[in-house]
Amino acid sequence: MKTIVKKAIGLLLMIAAPIISGRAFYEYISIKFLNQKPSYPFGKSIMDSTQVSDIAYLANYESQLLTIGIIFLGVAALAYISMLIKALINLVWLALLIGVGFYLSRMV
Repeated sequence: MKTIVKKAIGLLLMIAAPIISGRAFYEYISIKFLNQKPSYPFGKSIMDSTQVSDIAYLANYESQLLTIGIIFLGVAALAYISMLIKALINLVWLALLIGVGFYLSRMV
């Protein structure tokens, strides 16, 4: 049960994190460089409640979007890298098993 939950969370992170990051970066570019009005893809009340004037990277809407984009891009990268490392470890075990099987078949 525990492994199913861990795999479900990993799959959810691999799907949701790039989408959230992409939306945040798109909104940041459209506001910062294209001079459009904010569309608040994550909700106006949530974005207003997370604005903190004491912390520079959460002081305004643009900085919040850039921070969200970078954080979720990092989460997505970590999820994909961990999946890649797990796959490589499984391939090493499979190669080891095939090597031992080949060695044993040559002895007979």
